[in-house]
Amino acid sequence: MRQRGAAILSGEIWRERAGTWLAGAAVGAAAVGFAWLVDAATSILHAGLEVSRWLPLAVTPVAFAGIALVTARHFPAAAGSGIPNAMAALRAQSPATLEKLFDLRTILGRVLFSAVAVLCGASVGREGPTVHIGAAIAYRFGRWLPRRDEPSHRRALILAGGAAGIAAAFNTPLAGIVFAIEELARSYEARASGTTLVAVLIAGVVSLAVVGEYTYFGHPQVAAAAHELLLPAAAVGIAGGLLGGAFSRGVLGLSGGPGSISRWRRARPVVFAFACGLTVAVAGVLSGGSAFGTGYEPARAILEGGQTSLAFVPAKFVATLASLLAGIPGGLFAPSLAIGAGVGQLLGFLPGLTDIPGLAVLGTCAYLTGVTQAPMTSFIIVMEMTGLHELVLPLMVAALVAAGTSRLVSDSLYRGLADQLLASHEGDADATGAPPAGVKPSGGASPPHSAPPSA
Repeated sequence: MRQRGAAILSGEIWRERAGTWLAGAAVGAAAVGFAWLVDAATSILHAGLEVSRWLPLAVTPVAFAGIALVTARHFPAAAGSGIPNAMAALRAQSPATLEKLFDLRTILGRVLFSAVAVLCGASVGREGPTVHIGAAIAYRFGRWLPRRDEPSHRRALILAGGAAGIAAAFNTPLAGIVFAIEELARSYEARASGTTLVAVLIAGVVSLAVVGEYTYFGHPQVAAAAHELLLPAAAVGIAGGLLGGAFSRGVLGLSGGPGSISRWRRARPVVFAFACGLTVAVAGVLSGGSAFGTGYEPARAILEGGQTSLAFVPAKFVATLASLLAGIPGGLFAPSLAIGAGVGQLLGFLPGLTDIPGLAVLGTCAYLTGVTQAPMTSFIIVMEMTGLHELVLPLMVAALVAAGTSRLVSDSLYRGLADQLLASHEGDADATGAPPAGVKPSGGASPPHSAPPSA
């Protein structure tokens, strides 16, 4: 008993706890600051579109090329979503790899150029980058803690920081914990659970104190009862799974496959980024501007009973694919939720399916699952961000059907990109303990990548 009491009063234990608390608070503050920055960039983007709807045709391609060039030269680990960075860090064998993935300059570059990308019309979000930022903050705090040299302790902190990032970005604490279990770690680790819970809780409290209580997508006006949406949920799940799986397959194939587009991307990255920017600009103009930016506004409009252009889904899909392949910083969550809402709107035109807000809610869950192949995270995020807890069963159906459908089309997007990052930093599968992206455990493979993608 005395030994237990002495352990509780130990200075090292309290130093470790204080470090975790401070890390959680720092992640929450960083998430709020990043959100404000992206919101400001979105406001400026809309102001520019009001001046001229054609402005992106001149600005966006040049901006993409410039951001891709600066990112590749000065902080290459800042390109893309950020979630693969956290996943790669959890499996990294070399401390040097962790330093590269969580370099302070990389994190600052990710924050700055994610906002600049939104300002210039890129179809990217801030939630994935916030996971990378949160994991990096927790890792940096961990360097000052007593057990800083233990790999399991570093892993627990990275896991906690990434979970705190997603919780603070969406104001969805439960989803943050599930995200850590399902997507980042791919398993439940008892030793990390307490650290994760505390970091998520404190990050959520800080976010709540600064911005107040809110739901990310407000309060969608769903007319149908939960049991009436069970069968439509399966149909939405199939559509979201197919489209989300196609997106993942496209990213993994075009980012490092053997085709001419992949070779062009590796040989002339700045020219390729310019072409991606032009693609985004054209998609945005054809959609009346709705394909630009995070997609939050059109998605919320659909969920609240409004409508957006019928060209929104294909335009947003193409714009998001081009943005991710361009080698610029930016995440996938917000654009994926927006595309999912658009899918729900399109299905609402089919006979017998009239509750468009209800279908849009299911669509956000289904398409996000199709892209991430993380059904638990997806339905809990959507449930928490809309406050529609009564739709838990239809959301589960949509998520599970979408996950199964997506796996028929593509391998896991984030895991594939994390494999590519590890291969670039630590060599082949012998160094990382995992096959390169595109290589299935059963032996089926796509050709190895000659260069790491920035997606």
